Amino acid sequence: MKLPTAVLQTRDRYVAAFPLWNVPVEQADDTARKWTLGLIAQINWEHPNQGYGSKRADAGRPLSKDSVAQQIGGQILNWDMLSGTGTGHPILVPNPDSLDISDQLWEFVQGRDIIGHAPTPPTPVPPQPQPGTCPPYQDSQAVQFGTAVNDAYRESGAAVDAGMIAVYAMRCQWDTCCGGLTFDQAYHKQISAFRAEYGLPPL
Repeated sequence: MKLPTAVLQTRDRYVAAFPLWNVPVEQADDTARKWTLGLIAQINWEHPNQGYGSKRADAGRPLSKDSVAQQIGGQILNWDMLSGTGTGHPILVPNPDSLDISDQLWEFVQGRDIIGHAPTPPTPVPPQPQPGTCPPYQDSQAVQFGTAVNDAYRESGAAVDAGMIAVYAMRCQWDTCCGGLTFDQAYHKQISAFRAEYGLPPL
């Protein structure tokens, strides 16, 4: 799947305002990541509420340095914007094709007019749920999530990590209240990611 023409046109304007670079290898990843997050912010400014954002491979990995992701329901698509970022002098991928990365983590990026105002990309800020839009809390869903977590620890033999449990439980709740997923979709997404942390197959 290709990006919409209007989004590619936004990218063209962004590249014209912030051309690609040639930096030492040790600066390559940070430079690319800052540029890419700025591009995503510009896309979200011009094309709001379409699910564009960044992504990370798992909870312990940094945000992508060279791609734009889009969350549509329970699916996450990803487009590589740059090639050769690790060299310090990347090239633009002219018209990238999407990859389905629904097993990875989508990350919100706040829309901002980077071209028209400031060149510094914004710090991602999660959106706040609107009153009355969050599904009601249900004990049964919390029990279901906790049982799956207990099963994962029992299968893996790893020590229980309360912080890790809290992170994934909150992500499941965020996906349900703000991310456009049903509880079942959020549950399977986050429990599968949780299990991956301990080398277990997805749910």
